[in-house]
Amino acid sequence: DYSVLQDAPAGYWPLNETTGTVARDASRSGVNGTYANVTLGVDGPIKQQPDTAVSIKGTGSISIPDSPGLYGNQAQSVTGWFMVDNLVDHEWQAIYFKGNQGDGETDFTSGGTNRENVLWVNKAGYLHFNVAFTDSPAQEALTTASNLVQEGCWYHFATVADLVQGKMSVYLNGQHVLTQPTETDHSINDTPGAWRLGRSPSGSEFYGALDDFAIFNTVLSEDQIARQYDAGIADGPYPVDTHYVIDGFVADLQLDALHREIRSTGNLTITGRDADGTPLTNATDSSPTVQIQAPVE
Repeated sequence: DYSVLQDAPAGYWPLNETTGTVARDASRSGVNGTYANVTLGVDGPIKQQPDTAVSIKGTGSISIPDSPGLYGNQAQSVTGWFMVDNLVDHEWQAIYFKGNQGDGETDFTSGGTNRENVLWVNKAGYLHFNVAFTDSPAQEALTTASNLVQEGCWYHFATVADLVQGKMSVYLNGQHVLTQPTETDHSINDTPGAWRLGRSPSGSEFYGALDDFAIFNTVLSEDQIARQYDAGIADGPYPVDTHYVIDGFVADLQLDALHREIRSTGNLTITGRDADGTPLTNATDSSPTVQIQAPVE
């Protein structure tokens, strides 16, 4: 069955704990987070129970420590689910904030260099996605239309920063909402600050619930984002895609494959490709082979 892990996240926090203070990273990175003043085990958006979510009521938060493995340089996607209980009484609520403490309320200002990657929801019901650049006061802000977010509704979100192609995008419930151009000669501002879920350094507390938070050091495709949403709302097991790219072998070096489980209800064809993407079947010097060493059920 489909799992967010099959999209190879740099970090993935299902937020399914019902006790304790540790938010377990289910990816291979193992960067665990910490719960503070939250309610665990509340009903979540994922229909395939026993999935649960985390309720945050202003004073609560989830903190994930800074880690080199969670830095995307020029490419980063962040996905998850959120529900806002109260919009009108709070001007800004931070869904997530990656960055430093800063001075005063610099995380709110256009020149706030303490920011790295941030997503807010405003009382008017719009999303505000912000990415700061390394060694530059420049930063980009993408703001959606108002009334996009309503109280008491679960939403799947995805923010995508692609500084190679020069664009940043926001998706909601698997649908593309907005894309705008960015600079291409910068990297994402690399701060030592933590990832904060449910608040920013100076406040902007979140009133609602969060679930299934993931960070990718890649640009997720529209199909991948739509699949995350569709799998979440599916009434039963969501079939896995039988087309996989396994990044694990370079020349004669054998590395761990990112996708270690492949299921198919029919025949499965595995084709090797050269570094430039050319199928190995075009080789003329010898018969190309792809060797798979794995248990088969």
